[in-house]
Amino acid sequence: MREALIDGVVSVEGDCFILSADGERWLIEWPYGSTLGPDEQSVEVEGFGAVRVGDRVTGGGGYSDQTDGCSATDVEGTASIDTVTDTQPE
Repeated sequence: MREALIDGVVSVEGDCFILSADGERWLIEWPYGSTLGPDEQSVEVEGFGAVRVGDRVTGGGGYSDQTDGCSATDVEGTASIDTVTDTQPE
């Protein structure tokens, strides 16, 4: 089980959601069952609710150097979010 702390601000670049934290940018892999909101600027996370562009998201998961499947540039890798525990508008 992954146990890394996920904490950063959500943005969107093209068709990719980005987590920005401590000067680094990470592609976001949302928890299984999450769906894109109708505005395409939010994600409905099953068991939590909406996470919107501009929110600071806190949760648990893990990080990898995988960057396939997204056209975003200057990213470190992927932040795989397993659980969302809180969001705050930034």
